[in-house]
Amino acid sequence: MIMHQLKREEGILYLEPRDELRSQDFDSVKSELDDFLREGGTLRGVLIDVPEFPGWKDMEALTSHLDFVKEHHGKVRRVAVLTEDSVLTSSAPALDVLVDAELKAFGPSDRNAAEEWLKNA
Repeated sequence: MIMHQLKREEGILYLEPRDELRSQDFDSVKSELDDFLREGGTLRGVLIDVPEFPGWKDMEALTSHLDFVKEHHGKVRRVAVLTEDSVLTSSAPALDVLVDAELKAFGPSDRNAAEEWLKNA
């Protein structure tokens, strides 16, 4: 499950994956985000609060995740990841090459710094 909140006035999407990711999780985020973008909103950043990556429920969930990223990575300027997961922290620079957005990992206690970094995109 992904909890999400879109702060329209700031142009920041907050994502909190908590359980295994499911295909439906991406449908609900996509619907709200696409409405915002169609209305002329600008997505300055995405803040992903993920202490450790929960994985995907099944192959359909993985495919939905990849499709979501493919459809939206060119529409966001920066992605901040709050995590203690060493795999996520160390992979951020490599993933930065694969998407149009700038990615940066932050420690869980650095939420304010991550938000400021996104707002300055």
